[in-house]
Amino acid sequence: MMATSVMFFGFACILLCVSGQTAPSFIEIGSRFGMDIHFRPPPTRKNPDPEINQENKYWGMTVADLDRDGRYELFPGNHGDGVEVYWSINENDYQFEAPGLYNRDLHGTAAADLDNDGDLDVIITRGGRNGSAPGTGLILETSQGKHVTKLEGDEGEKFGLGEQFIRGRSVAFLDVNGNGFLDLLHVNRRIPNTTGPIHLLYENLGNGKFEEQAPAQGPLGFDLTNAAWFTLVDYDEDGYMDVILMLWTSIELWRGTGTFTFQKVENAFPNGGSRINGAYAFCEIDFDHDGDMDLYLARGRAQTDKVVSDILFEKRDNIYFPIMEERGLPAGGRHQFVTCGDFNNDGHVDLYVSVVTLFSAPRVPDLLLLNRGDGTFVSTPGTELDQNLPPGSDGNNAMNFDYNLDGKLDLMVGPKNASWSFYENTMPMTENSNYLLLRVGFPRASTYFPIVKRNPLNALVKVMCDGVIHMRRVAAPGQSHSQSYYDTLHFGLGSCSNVQEIEVKYPRGVTVVRRGNLGANRIFETGLYFPCFPNKAGRDCDVPIQPCTLSRWEGVTGISYEVTTSPDMPPIYCPMTGRQF
Repeated sequence: MMATSVMFFGFACILLCVSGQTAPSFIEIGSRFGMDIHFRPPPTRKNPDPEINQENKYWGMTVADLDRDGRYELFPGNHGDGVEVYWSINENDYQFEAPGLYNRDLHGTAAADLDNDGDLDVIITRGGRNGSAPGTGLILETSQGKHVTKLEGDEGEKFGLGEQFIRGRSVAFLDVNGNGFLDLLHVNRRIPNTTGPIHLLYENLGNGKFEEQAPAQGPLGFDLTNAAWFTLVDYDEDGYMDVILMLWTSIELWRGTGTFTFQKVENAFPNGGSRINGAYAFCEIDFDHDGDMDLYLARGRAQTDKVVSDILFEKRDNIYFPIMEERGLPAGGRHQFVTCGDFNNDGHVDLYVSVVTLFSAPRVPDLLLLNRGDGTFVSTPGTELDQNLPPGSDGNNAMNFDYNLDGKLDLMVGPKNASWSFYENTMPMTENSNYLLLRVGFPRASTYFPIVKRNPLNALVKVMCDGVIHMRRVAAPGQSHSQSYYDTLHFGLGSCSNVQEIEVKYPRGVTVVRRGNLGANRIFETGLYFPCFPNKAGRDCDVPIQPCTLSRWEGVTGISYEVTTSPDMPPIYCPMTGRQF
């Protein structure tokens, strides 16, 4: 292995070539934002120097553009030690805000626009002391000026939420029936000594209110499945999201029908998933560019304390076929999270796997697995990610995103028994490391034809560059307890410098396509981001936009179009008048 040292702004970085793969290089910059101190609660008279159980990370975080300015905010939780908000205030800096919420049994988090004001609000699930004191979800409302406010009193009453006391674990938003409004799913643990339904699903009525879909009105299907972890997929590509539930000893796939009910799928995984134990987190990844979203599963220990290996599932004809060690994947180990993305911009999606020892051995570095492009992966040691391991810490979770929109994926890591770490990707860009950033909003045509209104969350995006398919979902690159709202997607393109087509598939059959010589190494924006009707855009809905039409505008040159197709209507052509970053 050849290593070359490079100096960036006083920090030492390492640029590696591993088996022909150019590895990314990183510097830790979280301390610049105070991530090494801001997890601590404020001192009080009774406890002027509070001791913190730093172990209390909780398997994931929420990353989302809360104020809709084009840059991601960070919402990492600390279980019982409070939550943190880091507001993106410019292209390189974050500002810390402490919403409080200390000494709470906090678990999963998710973000969505609850009140239709254009900003994303955050919901937090609570466990309630192992179910002995169940509670309702906590809601933080986002307001202008980069601020969140905790709703007082009955936290969910304003939105029609919070009427059911739950032993909350995970939470997710999804458009269940394809009407453009995000519904809310709570994935819970069973409250001790109860026998009734475990999970909750709320329908978004579109007016800032939610209504519970109780089992008497139509069972979810998995009401009695005692699971705590989840991921969302669209395994049959029908436009409706499906739910994978992770139990201690198995996984279950439940198909969304579009009617607030789910049907169990028995043939998508080997043995229906009944023998896949130790599952902790999934990540969707089209590792072989065949146009199917494959799955990587990070696995910890099973109930029997048996060490199990991660599994890469290759999807073919709506069936997930397991692939394991023969592709260069790790054999054995305890892994509790995975996040996937193209860290070196070579056009192939890589993996970052969180490694856990459960404090039974010295800290083991997490795994950065680079995709060689031939269906195999190679481990990449020696980066700053390996060299910044706090003594006494343990692996837990991580999430990747491009925080400064420079076309390179950065990484936020939350080890147990240590503070959060934030790594900037400083890899030099070359002619073989092209990229595209795509910000996905509501279909542009929905401002003129509301029948095609669809929410971008969980939409499937396909980028075609030099005949190669690159796929991402408008979702977190890794899910377990929490959900992120990724609407600015990063695509590594390798040597391709001219994108020919972008396709966004929304729920219920609505597809938006842009074609032409679109270039690369830039940020594209498709769709709109604020609830404005008709023919207006912008936060204040004061920006006029040209109307869409049901027939192409003949004779007009130099105009880029979004073409929206829907089973309910003929193609709709919309001139691209939205802003470019």
